[in-house]
Amino acid sequence: MNKSLKRRIYPALANLAVSLIGGLLLRRTWSLATGQEPPDPSDPKVSTRTALGWFVLSTLGLGALQLLVSRAAQRVTLKAIENGPVQGD
Repeated sequence: MNKSLKRRIYPALANLAVSLIGGLLLRRTWSLATGQEPPDPSDPKVSTRTALGWFVLSTLGLGALQLLVSRAAQRVTLKAIENGPVQGD
């Protein structure tokens, strides 16, 4: 696999994992903090304040997690590429 492809694939896989796991963590955090399941922001029965709160938490939370993991994945990938393949004994 060439270096350019590796530099794109590994961070993308890391971000996918963060999206899945981070989404579950954010839903759990909301449930623990409010005692309720996260709301459906498009449901007219949900108050605007609650819908906006969930929107802000989920958007900023996932965005921050993706940024941090993407940066870490880029550093690890670049370091691995610079060091070249591992040589056996």
